[in-house]
Amino acid sequence: MGIITQINQMSRRVHKKKFIITIKQHWCRGT
Repeated sequence: MGIITQINQMSRRVHKKKFIITIKQHWCRGT
């Protein structure tokens, strides 16, 4: 249970980072 929760939290963090990076890239391209 604990390991699965850790993996879920890690993947969520990575997904958030990727999401922010893609938004920044799109924003930079727009301007």
